[in-house]
Amino acid sequence: MMVEKPIEIRQVSERESYIGENRFYLGEDNILYETIIGEADDEMGKALEEATNILKKRAGCKVNILVDANRAGKLSSKKK
Repeated sequence: MMVEKPIEIRQVSERESYIGENRFYLGEDNILYETIIGEADDEMGKALEEATNILKKRAGCKVNILVDANRAGKLSSKKK
């Protein structure tokens, strides 16, 4: 039986993080830009939601979210 390693949220700056190729960027305008690439199963959906929540909390105010799903595959029900 193969043990899957947990999905890593890679933070590259205080306002930007990646999960694989998926990019999350909190702009100075308090817009959270999310670029989703490829399919997202339930486990990935949870990780994407966690990355979103981390940056929303970091903003400390109301945040609008803009999702670019042009290169996304099938998304889990968690991320829809």
